[in-house]
Amino acid sequence: PPAPASRGPGIGEWRPSLGALLRELREAKGELGEVKDALRAGGTFLGMSGQLLQEYAVELAKKENLLRLALSQADLAAAVPSRSVRSSSFRRSRGGGSCRSSRTASAPPARAWRTGQQRLDRGLRERAAASATVAETAAPAVALAAPAPPRELPLPLVPELDHASAAPRGDGAATPVGVPPSPAATPVTLPSDVRLPIAPRANVVHVAPVRAQASAPSAAAHLAQAPTVECTPTFSAAVPEVGRAGPAEDEAHATLKQTDACTLLQVLELMEVHPGSERVQRAGVHAIGRLARDASQLKPQCIAASAAVACAATRFRESLMIQRLAMSALGSIVYLPVVAALVFQEALPIVFAAMIAFSQDVKLQALACEALARLAQTDRAAVVRGCLHACLSRHSHLAVGVCCQVLGRLSESGICHEGQILDALQPLVEGQPEHLELQHHASAALRRLVADQVVEASTARRRVPQLLSTQWAHLLARFLGADVEEARERSTFHADVQALFHEEVVRHFEYEASERCLHLLCHGAPGPARLCEVLRCLVENLEDYRGRLEARQMAWDATEGRLVPLDIGLRQRLSAEALAAMEAGLLASLQEASAAPGEAPQRRLAQRTARLRAECGALLDRKTEVTHAHQERAEELRREVMLFEAVEYLEMQEARGEAIVNQVRIALHMLAIAAPCAPTDAVERLRERLSRLPGGHVLQAAEQETM
Repeated sequence: PPAPASRGPGIGEWRPSLGALLRELREAKGELGEVKDALRAGGTFLGMSGQLLQEYAVELAKKENLLRLALSQADLAAAVPSRSVRSSSFRRSRGGGSCRSSRTASAPPARAWRTGQQRLDRGLRERAAASATVAETAAPAVALAAPAPPRELPLPLVPELDHASAAPRGDGAATPVGVPPSPAATPVTLPSDVRLPIAPRANVVHVAPVRAQASAPSAAAHLAQAPTVECTPTFSAAVPEVGRAGPAEDEAHATLKQTDACTLLQVLELMEVHPGSERVQRAGVHAIGRLARDASQLKPQCIAASAAVACAATRFRESLMIQRLAMSALGSIVYLPVVAALVFQEALPIVFAAMIAFSQDVKLQALACEALARLAQTDRAAVVRGCLHACLSRHSHLAVGVCCQVLGRLSESGICHEGQILDALQPLVEGQPEHLELQHHASAALRRLVADQVVEASTARRRVPQLLSTQWAHLLARFLGADVEEARERSTFHADVQALFHEEVVRHFEYEASERCLHLLCHGAPGPARLCEVLRCLVENLEDYRGRLEARQMAWDATEGRLVPLDIGLRQRLSAEALAAMEAGLLASLQEASAAPGEAPQRRLAQRTARLRAECGALLDRKTEVTHAHQERAEELRREVMLFEAVEYLEMQEARGEAIVNQVRIALHMLAIAAPCAPTDAVERLRERLSRLPGGHVLQAAEQETM
């Protein structure tokens, strides 16, 4: 049962006693501790886990802060009663005056405090019940929609916002200790209606289907492309059409552009109402960066502010201006270490995604590095791990350059050192031998860091020597690019053969027409007969070309750049192209055929025939050479051939005493990829040679048990 409440002196309103406040505070702290333990262990609490459990912990932290603030103000009101209260009591004892000033200067009314507390408790109970229901009815969908966070980036615990240690000021309000005063700061007082500092709905990510909403990934996780199920961050309000501005949007934009027109909470609400308006989002992100300097407004709304910035950066990821403003706003939000720890997971992927998307923009890179430096206040090693994991796991080749640039700047500023970089890089590459692209990116990044003198070559060679080997990196690059290179080689081969084939058809027609004219000219045939023979030769060559097309099922289409089925339309188009290419040779042949009989025309026609015969032979030789070169190149691009080279390299490393077990694991994974399309005898020989290497036999046995 609740403890009896005490009546305030001279106020006439009920407020909770110190005992009730202390008991509520102990219960809130105990429940928050259990939630933190569940987050730390990766477990569940009341059916909640993952992102939903983290949001529940934030709500509990807000409740605890509210109780601490009410307790501190109750102590202050009991110790130092205001002069206005005493004067109003004196006026009432004299029979006159009003008590409005006493209510204004005193502590918050108990009724409002109790209403706010009941509202928060009811909201927490409803969320717990909803999460339990969703966990029971849609557990498979939730598990698929919200994968667990990566091991390299441990989930930060929800810190206790330091509202409890509040120092009294002269006006009776409280200022958090350790937060520098700012001109725009408002006193941290409990208003009369006790509006709870609940984050707006802008930080909620809705996922289809609806039953997967219980643990939907955040907008930052969607931008970093980490989850396996696609989810698009949306706002709860209806999304207006982009580009169609209305009066409400104009008013919201004008309000956000004013310096002191609205608070942080109002900015978040305006951004939620107009999620599709780029100018409203741009002005809102700029306002968040400005208002984030006020710690009293930022701390209760830090999660919502970072989520609003993340949603704006996600929706308008191609806008350089919004990305710059987002980096600046995140730098202002994470200025306080306690806030940086709370929004670490939300902010880090947004920063790296913007840096990779606009790697050539110097201003954005500087703002992003400043935000990362402030995030490093909480955990420097986590920032290094996050940088390596976010950049090296991407498919973009620009990510390696961004990673090296960030680590170089952090190292120059003294925020990280080579030991932290290698401590994060070594388990990353050794724990994911199947991620060949990560292995290649890690090798390229470490070699660049060594070249930039961020990491000492001797230290890197002692810790991860396989990443410094250029030969091993070349083997990985060839194996990774085998499919793309094979497709490019096939396209080039078909295009070359098609061009040679068309040229051969044209030259063969000219050669055959010249040879027939020479034969008729030698036998004294008249000019009309020679002209008719040239036209007959043209028709026969066109019919022969169409017969070849009928016998083929596929043909190279230069407009599409690939092999396409030979339908009627394509056959007609190819025949028309061949006829157009023969027109120049037809005119030359008709001109030679119409010459008057004589030794000079006959000698000239004989020379032309010999030249065309040589050109036809050269075209046949070129086609043969192109075919042989394509076969040799295709042989080099076969996966088993690359694996034999990799095994030979590992055997040489073993002979020098430098064999690495992780490289053997990578080679075994490469063999598993190549086995379905490689000859059986080649696969058996590769397995046998790999089993002789250090750890090869044990790793093969483990893989067979897993399969």
